[in-house]
Amino acid sequence: MCGRFALTLPDDAVARVFSARLANDSATARGQNICPTQPVLTILSRDGARHAGPMRWGFLPHWYASETDGPLLINARAETIAQKPAFAAAVRARRCLIPASGFYEWTKDDSGARLPWYIHPAKGDLLAFAGVWQSWPHGDTRIATCAIVTCAANAAFSPILWKNRRLRAQK
Repeated sequence: MCGRFALTLPDDAVARVFSARLANDSATARGQNICPTQPVLTILSRDGARHAGPMRWGFLPHWYASETDGPLLINARAETIAQKPAFAAAVRARRCLIPASGFYEWTKDDSGARLPWYIHPAKGDLLAFAGVWQSWPHGDTRIATCAIVTCAANAAFSPILWKNRRLRAQK
């Protein structure tokens, strides 16, 4: 499950990679430690064109009265996304890409200390997470929010993630 990621390229460079039009208000988190609730750059298709713009990382379902009304929904499992009330409509109609330079997964050593693993393309290319988004009402405005769609790791990741509870449950 992705809880931190990196994006080191400027928004305009990322938009060019995805042939997307950059929104004017595209101030997003940048660097090696992008955290939940920060504004992240997203790519979506609208009116036959790609658009790049910021969304809050942390999906807010329409029934949340405040940002803290329920759990922080930063990830959505691909296997169950269509059945979850928070994500069912979004997976059908509001999909996006979330560009990244890499992401972090964590393991624990024998002493219990947490160890970060930075996973990234070998040649420094960009990758993109599948995502879903929601426009959440906030007073007189709306906040664009998103979640990363996750799936079980493949065999290439098993040496790193062998202790991950989700992977163990699927063996």
